[in-house]
This record gives sequence, C-alpha cells and structure tokens, in this order.
Amino acid sequence: MSARTFTYVDSCFGDQSAFIIDDLTGVTTVAWDFGDPASGGANTSAAFAPTHQFTASGFYNVSLTINGGTEFINKQVVINPLPTTGNSLLYACKGITVILKTDTGSVMKRYEWVTGVTSQSITFKLTRDTTFWVYNYDNRECRAKGYFWVKAISINPNFTIDKPNQCLNGNNFVFTNCTNTTKRSWMKFNWSFGDGNTNNSTDANHAYSASGAYQVRLVAIPQDTFDCADTIKKVVNIFKQVMPDFDYDVNRCQNLVTFTNTSGPAQNYYWDFGNGDKYYVKDTIERYPGTGNYTVILYTNISTSCTDSITKVIDIPSTDSMIFIPNAFSPNNDGLNDSFKVYGLDYECFTYRLLIFNRWGEMVFNSDNMKGEPFWNGKYNSLKVPQGVYYYTIIAKHFTKYGSLTVLP
Repeated sequence: MSARTFTYVDSCFGDQSAFIIDDLTGVTTVAWDFGDPASGGANTSAAFAPTHQFTASGFYNVSLTINGGTEFINKQVVINPLPTTGNSLLYACKGITVILKTDTGSVMKRYEWVTGVTSQSITFKLTRDTTFWVYNYDNRECRAKGYFWVKAISINPNFTIDKPNQCLNGNNFVFTNCTNTTKRSWMKFNWSFGDGNTNNSTDANHAYSASGAYQVRLVAIPQDTFDCADTIKKVVNIFKQVMPDFDYDVNRCQNLVTFTNTSGPAQNYYWDFGNGDKYYVKDTIERYPGTGNYTVILYTNISTSCTDSITKVIDIPSTDSMIFIPNAFSPNNDGLNDSFKVYGLDYECFTYRLLIFNRWGEMVFNSDNMKGEPFWNGKYNSLKVPQGVYYYTIIAKHFTKYGSLTVLP
C-alpha cells in the first residue's frame, strides 16, 4: 500500500478541478481515471497535474495508477452543487427606482454584482434597458451566475381623431388607438370623452349631444405593471349650425372693400371674393382689380356636416363714368351759366387740372392752384375775355380730354 496520495482543488460543479500528486519521487508514468464516464475521452489523463470538469455534481471515485501499476491510489472526490440562482426578465417603468434581489434558496456567504456591489440586492434608477449579472457564493466558495434583464417601459399612448371638428347635427367621432403595444401586448385602455361617458375598448367611437369643446383622454395600463399607466389628452369641438352673414363697405377711390363678418361663432369662415381670391379668414379688406360686379360667397363650418353659405353681389362703381362737358357758357353774372366746369368728375377720389387757351394758343386759365371743383369764370388777368371760341384741356388721373367751348356775351 503506497503512502503516496493526491489532492484536488476547485470542487464546485462547473469549475475545472485540479489534481496534484503530493510526491513525484520516482514517478515516471501516471494514468488517471476520474470515474466520470459521461465525460467521454476526458475521463482519463496521463498528465502529472491534470484538470477535469465533472459532468454533474456528486461523488466520484478517482483512481491514479503510477508507473504502470506499481502503485495504485483511489480517492472519493466530492463535486459540490452550485448555489441556487436564476435568470429573470423584468419590466419596470422608465425613470423609477428599481430594487433587484438575487433569488437564492439559502443565505450565501457573499455576493458579487457586475456593478461591484456585494450585498444581496442592488438599487438603481432605470433609464434604459439594462442587463445585470450576479455571482452567489456559498460557504464552500462555489458560485452560480444569475442574470436580470430589466426592460424600461415607456407607454407613450397616442390616438388619432378622424375629424376633430364636427357639427352637432350627425356628429360621430372615430378614435383610433395607435399606442405601441409591441413590448406589452397585454394592455388595458380606458377612454374618457369629456361628457361623462367612458369606454374600455382599444378603439372607440363617440357622438356628443351638445355643442362645445370636449377633452378626450386615453389611459394605457399594462396589466402587470400598473405603475406604468400613462395618459394622453386631445380636444374635439362640436359646433352648432351657423347662419352666415356679412356687411361690406366699398371704397370706390381705391377699389377696396371692407368685409365685416356678422355670423355667429363657427369652426371656420371661408370666403370666395369673386376675383380669384379664396381663403380662410373672419374679417378682411379685399382689393379688386377694377370696377364692376363681383359675386362674394361666405361659408361657415366648411368641410363639416353643417356647412352653410351666403352670396352677395358687390358693385365697384366706376369713377368719372358720367362726364359732361358743356360747349358754351355766358359769364355775364346773371346767375345762369356764369362759369365753365366739367360735370360728373369724381372730386372725392381724384384732383383734376383744367387749362383754357385762346385761339392763338395763349393760356388764359390754369386750375393748378385751385381746390375742389376746377371752373373758369371767363376772366383773364381779372378782365372778362372777349366772346368767341376757346379751347380746353382736362388732365385727370386716368385720362386727358381736349375740346372747344364758346364764350357767349
């Protein structure tokens, strides 16, 4: 019986167990049998200091044959089971404080987290998807590695509204839920329509019985993480039928029309000004390209079920459309036809220049310095001109006219 023996270290399952012969004096060959046939070809070794990873925890009869059989050593080896641990997939709300505790069947000798923490649990603020691993060491220094996969949940609920502004008559709102439920397929929803009615379906339809603005609220609740419930709010508007009407004021001097909307409150006001311009506005001032009649239409609540309209024809009058130029006058101070002037000129919008020439081309009158209606009293240099034929020139903003007149006695 040989006094020689061997020892082994790292007797925890999953580790490489190292075998050491205590005395190699006179040893030329060795043959190891680890008593672990499940390990296949790794069950034997001819190394002087071999290592072996056992296929399971438990008791193994390890034998050592030295120098072809001159010595034989047999020893029972204990491969200790690993401490209990586990892997976990967890969901938590983004931004909250999370406490992770390693799951073990008994109190461990020590712990080693990836963060360097050595307590059984760690605390951290969850800002994104995070992976933690931890080693649990028992009294025999056997360790087991566990993982925690922590998913940061951001619900961010959302929904669309087919027509957020509708008429009271025949209104029907369609609310389509577009909350992302990819990560949390088991999601509950709660709708509140702002008029006291609620609904727990994924999508919703709702009709209102009175006009006004209503706040629609959608609450998304993961069934296993109620603290992650999130809310979004949107507003819908219900309008009554609005009879459109408007007043207008024409500035004929500039072809400008001031439109004053006298309709009641409506979702929108839409104008067709009859000159090619169309746009949404309540009141406005519109410039027209010229004189004439223009058909103006005002719509209320356009593109809804309660659209209404009113049509009016706007007349942009022509300036100087009825000009009359006399061909004679008698400046005799009898109170009848004592001066020469042009009738029908638009003195409100424009100023005019009146020039009078005698038959020799000499200018006997110039209205440059006159205000109001230009007229000639038949005098030149404060003296009455002789009777006979004279010639006039009328200079206006839009035209120039020439002609003759006769000065009568």
